[in-house]
Amino acid sequence: MKKILLIPAICLLCISCNANTNDHSSEPNQTQSQPADWEITASVKKNLMADSSLSSSARMISVTTNSGVVILTGTVVSREESHKVVKIVKSVSGVKSVDNQLVISNP
Repeated sequence: MKKILLIPAICLLCISCNANTNDHSSEPNQTQSQPADWEITASVKKNLMADSSLSSSARMISVTTNSGVVILTGTVVSREESHKVVKIVKSVSGVKSVDNQLVISNP
């Protein structure tokens, strides 16, 4: 079951990374201390997938990053899980803020 969930997650991660790798024209003064948006997105997804205490829906949420602002969309099972996801995201280097658009599903 874990392998089945891992394959779509890796596909989404690859798509997200590929979409952000070619457009660096708006970031001429980016320093090495600030990771690129695709690197932040990849780190967030990696950390979410690694946390086995999260539900499968929480580990599969959509993560996009724009200038260090991480936008979360998708479904989680509880308010507590939503808070935990935000805490995980904020721990990633380069995250300036989190736009939490997560929806709490009915049990």
